Amino acid sequence: MSATEEIKKRESSSRDVNAPANAPFGGRILVDESAVFEQNAWDHATWGEEQERHARNQIERQSKDPVPGELVETYHANAAEYWDKFYAKNENKFFKDRHWLRIEFPELFQMIEADAGEKNVMEIGCGAGNTMFPLLIESKNPKLFVYACDFSSTAVEVVKTNPEYDPKRGKAFVWDLAGDDIPPEVEPESMDVLVLIFVLSALHPDKWDQAMTNLFKLLKPGGLIVFRDYGRYDMAQLRFKKNRLLSDNFYVRGDGTRVYFFDSDEIVKLFGSKFTIEQNAIDRRLIVNRLRQIKMYRVWLQGKFRKPLAGEAPNKPSATTIITNDCSIEGEQLMNDSVERADSPLDTPSSLSPMSSNNGTPVDEREMAYVIAERTNAKTNEPEVIGMSQVMVPYWARGHDHRFQHGLSQEDFDCEIDTLYVKIGVQGGGIGRKLVLGALQEGYDRFNMRRGVIIWTLEGNTQGREFYKRIGCQELARRKLDLAGIPSECVGYGFRTVAEGLGK
Repeated sequence: MSATEEIKKRESSSRDVNAPANAPFGGRILVDESAVFEQNAWDHATWGEEQERHARNQIERQSKDPVPGELVETYHANAAEYWDKFYAKNENKFFKDRHWLRIEFPELFQMIEADAGEKNVMEIGCGAGNTMFPLLIESKNPKLFVYACDFSSTAVEVVKTNPEYDPKRGKAFVWDLAGDDIPPEVEPESMDVLVLIFVLSALHPDKWDQAMTNLFKLLKPGGLIVFRDYGRYDMAQLRFKKNRLLSDNFYVRGDGTRVYFFDSDEIVKLFGSKFTIEQNAIDRRLIVNRLRQIKMYRVWLQGKFRKPLAGEAPNKPSATTIITNDCSIEGEQLMNDSVERADSPLDTPSSLSPMSSNNGTPVDEREMAYVIAERTNAKTNEPEVIGMSQVMVPYWARGHDHRFQHGLSQEDFDCEIDTLYVKIGVQGGGIGRKLVLGALQEGYDRFNMRRGVIIWTLEGNTQGREFYKRIGCQELARRKLDLAGIPSECVGYGFRTVAEGLGK
């Protein structure tokens, strides 16, 4: 077996639709066309004029022989019945181990950490429980509860008869995503994460708006939807024969189930009116049959959509938004070494000129220090930064007045942790705690900071607030901050003295 045959999907192969052409992502890039049949799949398949022309010709061919008019309403009216027949025939043989979930949606697996706290996840269109059971099996969180629902009553029975189904840890029930309201089994605004994988494509386009309304009502403010579905010109779309086209890009399969093939602009219109779009990506995969020397192009769309916090408008990043252009990191390669202290700021463009604090006041580099967490990349054997924190002399200590509304006063602090970041995929491994301690040690040693230390976060950032409490921080102060014209309540966590935070 050649080395290329052994390559597996270990990194995200989804790419933001607005990413530059040379943006790195995915681990299986076809560089030499002559090597195309040396492995089964390639990420980010090149889509050229030839593929585009072929796709358009196929769609034109299909449009000439659509589903006969007298059958169209039959397929729409009996949609649930066709899905019941599908699951009755396939039962749990349809269960697929979605090993890619952890790679593409690491946020899901933050829910299962032992100290994650009370979390509710709902798998919509659960089928055989393809997301529910992997989460429950791996979960170390005693306060995680997973809901699973499906349009098909047969699918729900398949879930309930699975040996891993435990009514104390999860609940399965019948519900139509496009129904008039959310299910009675679930309280409004109670879900932390909604899983929407190959589900929306099964709905009639006329039902999409109602689906968005129900999703919005289910999510907590700051809650997240993880989405994956079929993309326009996917191989499955182009293979449909005559009498399968119901309407533009909407088809009926041989078993009577329906499927729609989306483009990225439709996803923006659908989710962008209610949710903040954190990811709008496309996964273009080249699948090859090495025996028959055949190339097949798969196209999937992927997205992450967050419900805005109270008072926020859609598409303005919420307090719980994590914005990164980096690929997800494999969780098993967590940093085991202690956090290394940096003698100078990170070598980034922003550190080459005076930094600005969060009120726009220039900060002298001599009044701040960075702490970085590194690990050795298993593929390149090179060090990579997976987290950082920044400690600084507070801007109010340099003569800029910014009074706190409640709690301690600004005079009680001479140390502020202004930045704390841990790369997605390695969160939950104790790195954040080490970065906070490293920042405190820097403030203690380099700037002789002895009084209180404070870290600000938005009141609605429940995930961040829970983290600070877990590492021993206390709520010490509050203040209001104007963010993009929206008055926002901020909570200050920290320690009354730096020594207290360091356990001295």
